[in-house]
Amino acid sequence: MALSAKSREGWWHLETADMDVTMDEGKQVDGWGLTVKLRAMTLAVLGPAACAALAAEVASEMLHLVEAERVAWLDLCADVVGFDIATLDARQWVGSGRVQPQKLTPSADESKREWFLGGERTAFYVGKGAIMLRIYDKTVQLQNDAMGDKRAAEHRSWKEHGWNGVDQVTRVEFQIRKAAVKEIDDGPSVPT
Repeated sequence: MALSAKSREGWWHLETADMDVTMDEGKQVDGWGLTVKLRAMTLAVLGPAACAALAAEVASEMLHLVEAERVAWLDLCADVVGFDIATLDARQWVGSGRVQPQKLTPSADESKREWFLGGERTAFYVGKGAIMLRIYDKTVQLQNDAMGDKRAAEHRSWKEHGWNGVDQVTRVEFQIRKAAVKEIDDGPSVPT
């Protein structure tokens, strides 16, 4: 593991090709002092069970005592060829309150956002907080992969599943965090 330049006394950030590990000795949220964040490609190669075991092993090696562990968020996604993001009508999606879709320079606190490149929509997000839907052009996003490792791995996987190497691939992704993950773990709350 390499110590990141972002580290400081009481807060350390370590990185490997497979994960980020953050150790925080300061004020804890819910008592959590160590976070192991596995990279998407690690999850794709190893699978969820092996990744959970790897995260637990890293935590056990770094801490004297692991009192408990939890999953902080889940990203569930599917890659689709032929899904035209331009056909999405932002008016048909419900966001919190009376928000209007934000274009080009979205604010982080809006619940509906759109991104454009060269006049074409490349991403559409709905939601914030516990559940968020992201629909985006994965082929455009991977063009920003400077090292090309993630791009090569994604392209290899797509080709194994019939991608022709040319068509646009759209990722439809749900990110589930905070209370929504807790509800999945605990089951829905039932009024008494």
